[in-house]
Order: sequence, then structure tokens, then C-alpha cells
Amino acid sequence: MLWTVIGSVAGTLVLGDEHPATLAARDNLARVTGLQGRHREAEPMFREVLAEQEKLLGGQHPDTVRTRARLERITARPRAAR
Repeated sequence: MLWTVIGSVAGTLVLGDEHPATLAARDNLARVTGLQGRHREAEPMFREVLAEQEKLLGGQHPDTVRTRARLERITARPRAAR
């Protein structure tokens, strides 16, 4: 997890917030957060990344599709589990 956070921060500083690699790192951070059972934290992270990906990459880009699927899995959980 620490490496993901460092990579995400470093990617933002070097590549910028809207670079596809930075968005991929942010998506991975949201994924790891969700895998840790921290779904309430992961959901807004996924939503932010998805909005940026749709704007920059388009709705059919593989990265956008993957993030959307991950968000759907998080939001499909019962409210108590999130």
C-alpha cells in the first residue's frame, strides 16, 4: 500500500493530475482501498478517477471501462458492507 501511495503522489508531481498513468495509479489506490474493506473511502476515489477518465480518455477506453466496473462492484454491495 505504501508503494502505491508514493507512486500515486510521485506520478502526480511528475506527470500531472490528468496524465493517464496518474489516473491509473489513483485507480489502483482506490482498488487497494476497496480490497482492504474500506469501501466508503474507495467509492468517492473511484468516482473522481472515473470522471477524469471519461473526460480525458472517453467512455469506451479500457481504463475507463475497468474503473467503471470496479465502481459498480463497490456500489453493488449492501450499504452496511460499504
